[in-house]
Amino acid sequence: MRIEGRFRGEVRSAELVVIAEEALIEGKVHAPRLLVMGELRGDVVGCERAVIGPRARVYGNIASRSLTISEGAWIEGHIQMSNVVVAS
Repeated sequence: MRIEGRFRGEVRSAELVVIAEEALIEGKVHAPRLLVMGELRGDVVGCERAVIGPRARVYGNIASRSLTISEGAWIEGHIQMSNVVVAS
């Protein structure tokens, strides 16, 4: 799933979710894989692998087994990494 505009609400996917550079998501994201290039205002839940791009802005908590944060990214929230990821 690729989001290129503005979206308010919960995002759920069984696959990869991509938040494009010009996109803004306001809500919780449930996905096994996540690539944030734009702005996310909400929590990331049940993620196996999350990548935060160099111009990304994340305002929320991230729960992921694996997390990559590019230089230049902005994160405001808590990060939880563990072997067990629980989806809520």
